Amino acid sequence: MSSVHFDTTLGELYGLDKQDPRGIYLFYMIPTATLQMTQGIPISKKYVYQDTLSPKNFEIQARIFTQIAPQLFGFIAGNLNIIMFDLDAPDGGIDPQPRKDTQDVLSCIAESQRPLVTYVRSVEDIILPPDTLLAVANPMDCLEHFPSTVPFENHYRALSKRDLVGSGLPTPESIIVETRLSPMKVRDPQTRIEEVNRMLEVIKYRSMPFVVKLPQACSGQGVFLVRNEEERSSALSVLETGVDTMLQQLSPSNEHLHPSSLIVQEMLSGSAVAIALFLSREGEVYITSVCDQFVDAQGNWGGGHIDYAAQERLIEEYRAIAKKIGDYMHTLAYYGPLGADIMVDAKGNHVVIDLNARVTGSHALGFLKGHFNRERGFSDAAILFPLVGGVQRKVCWGVGGGEDGRCGVVSWKREGGECGDGHFGRGESGKVDGLGGEGKKASDGEVLIAETVFGC
Repeated sequence: MSSVHFDTTLGELYGLDKQDPRGIYLFYMIPTATLQMTQGIPISKKYVYQDTLSPKNFEIQARIFTQIAPQLFGFIAGNLNIIMFDLDAPDGGIDPQPRKDTQDVLSCIAESQRPLVTYVRSVEDIILPPDTLLAVANPMDCLEHFPSTVPFENHYRALSKRDLVGSGLPTPESIIVETRLSPMKVRDPQTRIEEVNRMLEVIKYRSMPFVVKLPQACSGQGVFLVRNEEERSSALSVLETGVDTMLQQLSPSNEHLHPSSLIVQEMLSGSAVAIALFLSREGEVYITSVCDQFVDAQGNWGGGHIDYAAQERLIEEYRAIAKKIGDYMHTLAYYGPLGADIMVDAKGNHVVIDLNARVTGSHALGFLKGHFNRERGFSDAAILFPLVGGVQRKVCWGVGGGEDGRCGVVSWKREGGECGDGHFGRGESGKVDGLGGEGKKASDGEVLIAETVFGC
């Protein structure tokens, strides 16, 4: 099996800041809105999130948010430390499988660039060395007492779709529907019913098409595309409960962060590109890739694709909007990895559809040009999520899996239906080698390999 060596890593990019010699520990777990995923992770009450469209199966949601996301985001960490939570076993002990899966995924990375994973059972188990900062994917109440790369309130604002509309960045035409209730008034059920009806009024009567967004959701889990009456009815049905839950999250501790709102936005034609960035502490912007995205008909993210030959041109094309994004994020004292979804409006201008102040799903593709393009001659690469394949036992490959290093799993969980993320490289044949799909049952230690036609 060939090892993966990245062109650069998060550790190296953080290391460009010579003025701050402090170490970085990464905590890339994604919080849920209402489910306590393990005994050691309390639900956030100040930094609240919405996941109205996420899987409601407790085990699947816990494994995706505590295991798959940290593996995927941490894959490009380099020699930084990653903190991951152990999952609870049915008997109340520690489930050992997640540790094995993470080890299998990261073992394919060259040792000099392989992150060191520390497992904890509760927040009290986290011990940071002196002069060390915590870098998180999403702020959580239970972590706010740790010294961090970005002040948590600023980071929360950087993730807010509501704040993006008011950021001064070019965005589609938008309406923000704010709650009029105070934290005290949301306690009354009848008052909430009336407020939900008021907030949903614009969705009931607005001309189609349009997009509805909840302020703090990721991977499309709080985004509703309304293009016909059926979609309008479906969105209203989900949001009737979702907005009520969101209102109940309003509290004196977070009222100033405006966590209870709706964003109703113009729907632009065409598709969005994903820009992967790294912002230095001084505000310098590094574009690491510009990727196409795989998005289903409901707006859910399913992966990304990179054309290595086009990167120089694309990076130059999106440099101006990336600089504007960097300037805005710098006002929030944000530094580190971030992603932006960009579309072109009717006047030909770049507009920002979404900002993700964290590592994004397709971030790694730009770091793998040497692995796929220069070393193996592949012109394209892709990441797909989720993958469902037949693994009978043992192996979970990282990128570099297979003798020629053309494919592999970069995050993985087993039991109850396997799912994960995989990167794939494409050669001159015009096909991408992938995992999953149609094919024979895997033998021991094998992952199903399928060839999928890849149009680009």
